Amino acid sequence: MSFLYDQTGKRKYLTINERRKFLDVAKTSTPEIRTFCTTLAFTGARISEILALTPDRIDCLDNLIIIECLKKRSRGVYRIIPVPRGLVEQLEKVHEIKAAQRNLLTANKPIWPWCRTTGWKHVKQTMKKTGLVGAHACPKGLRHAFGVTGLQKQVPINMVRKWLGHSKLSTTAIQACFARFEAKTKYNIAKKISQLLPEFLPQLPPPRKIWLPEDYRMSIFDAASLIFAHFYFKEEDPRKK
Repeated sequence: MSFLYDQTGKRKYLTINERRKFLDVAKTSTPEIRTFCTTLAFTGARISEILALTPDRIDCLDNLIIIECLKKRSRGVYRIIPVPRGLVEQLEKVHEIKAAQRNLLTANKPIWPWCRTTGWKHVKQTMKKTGLVGAHACPKGLRHAFGVTGLQKQVPINMVRKWLGHSKLSTTAIQACFARFEAKTKYNIAKKISQLLPEFLPQLPPPRKIWLPEDYRMSIFDAASLIFAHFYFKEEDPRKK
């Protein structure tokens, strides 16, 4: 799975503990860098999507952030992501979101007036301070961690897919994705996922007897297989290269 590991077998996503340490270190940075890194981690958005975020897309009452999906073929496609109350309070304290929303000149102005290179550099520096190095120590590592963490916490797959801005995937796509591992059945796919993501191993049920109903824990692996297939076909698409 190229989106989980690089060619040398090194992981490309942050674990829950690494993500927590990243957020702790971000708290020691300047207020603007802290809010940027925290927003990136708690939304699973792409770095360009966060840099395009404006005050009028922060719902301070219901703790929601509205992200424009910049990877879609057309503009104007948005997704709504629930975030911790603490993040909204940070944004208000540092960037005065509510005041900016009342001003027509600032309501549509990016919260972080940086270019993509500057935003990427701030994330990398925070990763370095955390002690994280390698393929997973980057903004995309946070995005992958957001999806993996959601699945580990048993967030419904339709919500994880919606928050990440993923397109619908069919059973055929999942089977094609796992064919390289000769994993053709649902159980074999689940077993392969638990090998690639050891955090899922405790949730792996024993093989099902034909006269028994499917174990409820298999829904977790159904969700994970969708995420795997999404990134697999995205990276295999020659138009992305």
